Amino acid sequence: IEPDKILEKFKEQKVNEEEAIKKLIPELSKIQGLSDKKAKIEIFEGKEGMKTVMSRILKDNPQEFFVYGSSGVGYKLLPFYLEHWHKQRIKQKMKMKVIYNQSAESKERVEEGPSLKLSEIKFFPAPHHSPSGTIIYGDKVLITLWNLEFPLAISIESKEITENYKDYFEVIWRVAKK
Repeated sequence: IEPDKILEKFKEQKVNEEEAIKKLIPELSKIQGLSDKKAKIEIFEGKEGMKTVMSRILKDNPQEFFVYGSSGVGYKLLPFYLEHWHKQRIKQKMKMKVIYNQSAESKERVEEGPSLKLSEIKFFPAPHHSPSGTIIYGDKVLITLWNLEFPLAISIESKEITENYKDYFEVIWRVAKK
């Protein structure tokens, strides 16, 4: 190759590469958009995991959140932490709607009262007991298992999944008893 042609060849190759990259950008943007729509899932284990997932609610500071399947068992697992957590929730003016299981534990919990300020409370229409519960806020759904031996929480961050869970909550709320 003649020395004069080397620079010309290099410029031509650079133009071709730039055109190829420009053609790839829309495809890469589509792929990135798809990955943004995927649900983010995290698992939290043990007492410390439960504290972490609950503290995230305070950090995210939603104006309102929704809980169903709650039985008050968490208070046996983390009594002082949850009492402090509710005080902080009330201080942050976070409202909650709760559908408790019909159980002696949940009725006792509701009667205790002070930590349930800024709360609307109902009960499942039929007797029901389960150590698991669901918390819905923002774009997150938390599925909690307040088991004394092995507490566990699964956090799902997805707008679509959260909307489905909110719809489900509203259906149950309409038939739940005060």
